Amino acid sequence: MKNYVSIIIPTYNAEKYIGICISSILDQSYPYLEVIIIDDGSTDHTQEIVNSFDDQRIKFFIQNNQGVSAARNKGLQFATGEYVTFIDSDDFVARIHIEKLVESIVNCNCELVICGYTTKQEGLSEQTNSFIMNESEIIESMFSFDGVKGFTWTRLFKRDIIKKYNISFNENISMLEDVIFNLEYLQYINHTYFTGITTYYYRIHEVSAISKRTYGNDFKDKWLNELKAYKIIDDLIRELYPKSFTVFMESYVWELNIIRMLLREAPNKVSYLQTYEKLCKLTKAHKNSIFNSKRYGVMRKIKFFISMYIPVIIDVRVRISSLKHRG
Repeated sequence: MKNYVSIIIPTYNAEKYIGICISSILDQSYPYLEVIIIDDGSTDHTQEIVNSFDDQRIKFFIQNNQGVSAARNKGLQFATGEYVTFIDSDDFVARIHIEKLVESIVNCNCELVICGYTTKQEGLSEQTNSFIMNESEIIESMFSFDGVKGFTWTRLFKRDIIKKYNISFNENISMLEDVIFNLEYLQYINHTYFTGITTYYYRIHEVSAISKRTYGNDFKDKWLNELKAYKIIDDLIRELYPKSFTVFMESYVWELNIIRMLLREAPNKVSYLQTYEKLCKLTKAHKNSIFNSKRYGVMRKIKFFISMYIPVIIDVRVRISSLKHRG
């Protein structure tokens, strides 16, 4: 029986990388696949590059700019494979990527398979331990600093589950939408398998560096979008996975505090005073999620304590860094 895989690629102004991405997919050792590319209104040469590939497995659609969630949702609408995976247009995959994902989901009788990823090209195809995770284990790993995270581009999903329960990406947020998708999917499955093989290359480039969260920079509205997304995740965890609430709260409070400190050090913080006060109350109310954590080490707890009670230390560091940068 042929287990067809639908590979969904959302793309926007990816002329530098889309060709490498598509080439790595068409060169897969696993032949039974369809490549669904959704262009989200690119204004560069992305569309010309996609059209230069002459391969019947490619299905190319163009839409007005609506965001990555809308692009992925359109890809799901056109998908016909038994399985679905996502690949970002600036990344690429090892030749055995799809083969190993399908092999794992078939042989292990799981409904979700996750592979390893790397930011270094020489790290592709490295082998570590494989293992099966239950519901609590996968959620804990998603919210761990060194876990499998909540990405969708390292995963192979069963399309019939997505279709049956009408699972889609939230188009009202632009951050953590993949985490929400995963959480909605997980409620309908029993086991997740981690392949232990690194077959996905995640590219870090100029856009990633520019968008990096750095103290002392102007506060960006997209970080408010992250707060909105975390509220949705909070509601999902409380409703669907109450046993994992403590683990989630550790990650949630940590991120709230980072955003609070970004705002505290931002030159434009006057425009966000109400948000800052709300964040101060939230982090203070739930500070014990960090201090009582069994997963967080002493140094991480000290950093949290300093940011909460002696933030002037961070103020000084930011000012010194700013002076060095000017010099």
